[in-house]
Amino acid sequence: MAFIPARSLRNCHPLLQLQKNARRCMSSSTSSKEEVMGVWIFHRHGDRTPGRALVADSYIEKESSFWRTKIPPIDRTHYDLLSKKFPSKTDPNNNGGKFLDADSGKEPYGFLTWKGMQQLYEIGQQISQRYDIKDGKSFEDHWHIQAFSTNYLRTVKSVQCLLDGMFSSPSQHESQYEHRNPESYNKSSRDCDVEIIVRDPKEETLNAFDTSPILMKGLVKDIIETPNFINHDTKAASLAARLCNYIPALIKLRSP
Repeated sequence: MAFIPARSLRNCHPLLQLQKNARRCMSSSTSSKEEVMGVWIFHRHGDRTPGRALVADSYIEKESSFWRTKIPPIDRTHYDLLSKKFPSKTDPNNNGGKFLDADSGKEPYGFLTWKGMQQLYEIGQQISQRYDIKDGKSFEDHWHIQAFSTNYLRTVKSVQCLLDGMFSSPSQHESQYEHRNPESYNKSSRDCDVEIIVRDPKEETLNAFDTSPILMKGLVKDIIETPNFINHDTKAASLAARLCNYIPALIKLRSP
C-alpha cells in the first residue's frame, strides 16, 4: 500500500517505508477484514526558496537578503539538533558525503524554508494519526520504519521534520520551528531508532535527474520537440513575455 501526496509524482525525493511488526494494524480506510501490511510514502520536500535569483542583477543582494529571512540560520543549528534524534547516513560515494545543494555555495537559494519544515511536521502528524493503533502502545511498537532521501539538505531535513511530527506528543500539535527555542527540538517528540539513509548513486532510485542525467536530458529534449509541446509553448509566449517583466531571470532560463 502506498500513500503518495500531491506534488510527489514529478520527482520523489524522500521515501518513508512502514512495515508491520508482529501485531495486526488497521487504517481508517480499511474494512474490519482488511489488514495493512506495509505503507510506502513517497513525498517531495517542503516549501523551499527558488533555485536561483529571479530578479535583475542590480536587485540580487536585496532578494538574497529577503530569502535569508525565510530559512533557518545557515550555521545548520536546527539541522544538527534534528539530527540528534533523526541522524542521516550518507554513502561516501554520493558527492563525497556532502550535500548537493547546501555545500555548493548557493545559499540562500534552494533551501528548505520555515514554512516547508512546518508542512512536513504536520504531514508526519497526519501519518501518525492515520496508521497508529490505539491500544496504549507506541507507534513504533507496531511499525518497522525505514527512511531514505536524496542527497540534498532540503530533502533530508524534510524527512527529519516529517519524523518529528510522526513521533510528536499530542501536546505538540503546532510545532512552528521558527518560533521555538532550538533546544526544545529534542523534547518535542519521543525517542525512536530511525536513521535517514542517503544511498550510493548507483543504488539511488528516488531522483532520476541525479542518477541518469544524460538519459533525462534526452527525454526532456524529446518532449519539448513534440508538436503538442511546441503548440502549448507558443500559446504561452505572450504570458512568458509579461512574466519576464516581473521576473527578469526567466529570460536567462529560456535562453538556449
